[in-house]
Amino acid sequence: MGKITAQERKRRQALYDSIVLDIYWNEGWDAISLGRVAKRANIARSTLQSYYPNGLTDALKGRVMPTLIDCLDMSSREALIESWNYNIRENVQFSSIIKILIENSLKPTPSVDNFAFALNKLVDAIEHKLGNGKQTVTYLLGSVVLLKLNML
Repeated sequence: MGKITAQERKRRQALYDSIVLDIYWNEGWDAISLGRVAKRANIARSTLQSYYPNGLTDALKGRVMPTLIDCLDMSSREALIESWNYNIRENVQFSSIIKILIENSLKPTPSVDNFAFALNKLVDAIEHKLGNGKQTVTYLLGSVVLLKLNML
């Protein structure tokens, strides 16, 4: 098989990205694997790997955090905290995003680039609307543990 054009590679990348995103939204991060995505795309695992040299998280970059941010009420700090807590309890997609961020940060070698990019999007959005972006995100992420343990 010959080389593909840049346009064809971009089209295929978009298709593979959509498969990863579909699995992520419907089944969560734990359901995503190179083998599973390759099977759905009807391609070899090694072919898929060439599109994601840094891992499948690249397929989510720029697509997930806007969904999370859209769920948040940033009209005041209190409204933000209330909407955060509500979404952690009730919104599966929202919780899935937070879960992948926290799980990645706890790995011995976290994927810093994608996750720092994602967290910076959240920090920047809060900073722009309310100020104290880093401090607020620190509080919100800490509150996840307390919410899950029914302590908040």
